[in-house]
Amino acid sequence: MRNGILQTAALIGALLLVPTGTGPALGQTPPEATRLEAEAHAARTALDTGAPAAALAHLQAIAAADPAYVSPALDGAAAYWLGMAFRQAGAPEQAHRAWREGLLALNERGLFDPRLADAFIWDTFEHGHHDDQILAAAAYLNLLAALDASDDPAVHALLVPHLHGLRVILPAHLAAQTGLNAWTPQTTPPLAPGAGARLVAWWRSQDAAPATRHNERLIEHLARVAHARTHYAFDEGLDARAYVYIRLGEPARRTRVQFDRTAFRNKVLDRSLTLNESVFLDNEFWYYAHLGPDAHYLFYNRDGHYEIGEIRDLLPPSIRNGVGVGPRGQRKAEAVVRTLEEIYRQLSMYHDDFAGRYQDVAAFSSLLDDQETVERAERWKAARRRDGSVQDDGDAADPAGEAVPLRAGTGASLPGSVFSADQPHLFAQHIIQRGQTEDAQIATRRAENVPATYTNVFDDVEPLPAMARVARFLEPDGTTRTEVYWGTPPGALHPSRARRRALRRDGVSADGYLLVATLVQQDAAFRERSVHVHRHVVRDLADDPDASIAPVTYTVTGDTGTYHVALQWDQYAASLNARGELGEVGPRLKANTFRADTLTALAADGRRLEMSDLKPLLVPVGQDGPVEAAFADAVVYPAADLPEGAPLALYFEVYHLAYDATDRTAYEVEYEVQRTERGRRAGARTAILTSASTRYTGTERTAREYILVDLSEARAGDRLAITVRVTDRTSGQQRERTLRYRIVPR
Repeated sequence: MRNGILQTAALIGALLLVPTGTGPALGQTPPEATRLEAEAHAARTALDTGAPAAALAHLQAIAAADPAYVSPALDGAAAYWLGMAFRQAGAPEQAHRAWREGLLALNERGLFDPRLADAFIWDTFEHGHHDDQILAAAAYLNLLAALDASDDPAVHALLVPHLHGLRVILPAHLAAQTGLNAWTPQTTPPLAPGAGARLVAWWRSQDAAPATRHNERLIEHLARVAHARTHYAFDEGLDARAYVYIRLGEPARRTRVQFDRTAFRNKVLDRSLTLNESVFLDNEFWYYAHLGPDAHYLFYNRDGHYEIGEIRDLLPPSIRNGVGVGPRGQRKAEAVVRTLEEIYRQLSMYHDDFAGRYQDVAAFSSLLDDQETVERAERWKAARRRDGSVQDDGDAADPAGEAVPLRAGTGASLPGSVFSADQPHLFAQHIIQRGQTEDAQIATRRAENVPATYTNVFDDVEPLPAMARVARFLEPDGTTRTEVYWGTPPGALHPSRARRRALRRDGVSADGYLLVATLVQQDAAFRERSVHVHRHVVRDLADDPDASIAPVTYTVTGDTGTYHVALQWDQYAASLNARGELGEVGPRLKANTFRADTLTALAADGRRLEMSDLKPLLVPVGQDGPVEAAFADAVVYPAADLPEGAPLALYFEVYHLAYDATDRTAYEVEYEVQRTERGRRAGARTAILTSASTRYTGTERTAREYILVDLSEARAGDRLAITVRVTDRTSGQQRERTLRYRIVPR
């Protein structure tokens, strides 16, 4: 019988080594290579004959001589088999070390073994090797890239569990481009050509903290997938809890509806020959309170795996089916009501969506209690009549000795309701249908309002409110200069009261802040091109509730083609000396990020009219002198909200204007302010608030222009699109740019 290592080999088959870059060639001398291959053959023979101890000795000899050794006899890197042998020998730490050293050795030679990487990734995240998570994340990206570098079905098979974890967080357009939109838990058709490169680039774009040298979001994802595989797997793969966990992480609150309470047992279980705790499905309720009121999920265990369900799924079929007017149907109806009361009682403590249903079910259940009390008293009274101890029709005493008012009939009903206790089947049918309707509405709201993914990367700090925009300009050398404008709204720098209390409790004395802004340029594939770090020291103006950072401009240059820009802000508590200079830096208080993805460099072709983006400015109000002086003192405005009546100006540049027969340029600049209104019935409507145009002539092919925008007709609540259009009157070419704003009260 083959051992576990050989079983794995039979499943995987021969894996091609995939080159990842340049590196030294495999450099054994012929005698050394012959010796190592002899060791590999001996190891393979030992594995085939079920002698793992002997195989381990041969594999250790290979690793000691060359940890990156690749053997035809072993169908790949010897380090993979060494790790597997250590694992089978009950030495998991040595197995992990063997995989790590083998992976690093192959990296140095520009080689990559998908099977070795796969083993290292899972072992790192499933067994808590936190120090190796960065290396494992890099191996994961190489594994995705192997989709394009190798057509080996074994590589595809290795990637299936990774891709199942990935497909649930991909945006729809990328899932379609890669072919993962056609995947289901049961089917895994071939992916589109180039899928690996697309997935690698997307992962680079998802870096939640671009200021660091590693991708925290990717590491978080791999940890979530490993956790899901450990805790939410069944024979055929991952259940619904796994995919929610991979998307959103750990819920803020979770519970189980349990059916072991004494009151429930007395009123339901003890009254039925077919009901017991085992017929009620295991379940879990997850609530992501930090993602809004719609982010909650009820899971139930069906046939050994959990699915997303609704309240109805927690009712055993033996009572859910057959509710009706007959005695048996009425008893089932009462059991349904009692069971729903128990379910809603527990869930209403976790979420308000179930509170209304619980109140109604509890009220009707109380009617059933009253009816049972009356019926019990009547039975007791009838028994006493038979033995002559009761002579009249007055109030009777129940067996506990308390007076029980007897009623004419048992048809008590809910106030304002048609449902009565003597027809419980009507209420049971109603409350089941109501639950289905409301649960369907909950599912719809959840699909609309809960994000596809959520990261916990910044959960340890408060969000730093910040506003940012970018504008592109053409440099004389034909490359694109990108200006990044940012600032903070009033009061944004102040930590919350809770955070201030925590700082005082921890003995942190800070009279200022250090604000670190990290600007990252990335190429078309989201590979890091350059990093620019800026530091700002701010004195803590505790008595100024509106303290903020004045708008700041950063500039990056040299871009061509498609590129991306990412900006991260980190705010730290800091102590300052008497001169306001930075002293000791304390804990991080706030953070935020901004991305401008898929920017296109401006056209350097002198035959094509080109135009910069619009740079928004606020000009001084009431300043005397020419308007050009006001433009010179204007302040960049990076926010998306514009106060009503704000004096907005726009700066832009025009490139490659054509000369006419007299060696002059002629162009027209027009701007238009369009307001969008969303009516209650007619949908969106647009109206032109302002438009103007001016013609210019000149002698330069590049023009620099300012426009003072008339927003006198704009009112709070309006959404504006401000478009500037330039027409070259000589060549007839035209370019335009647009900025969008929401008008807010001053």
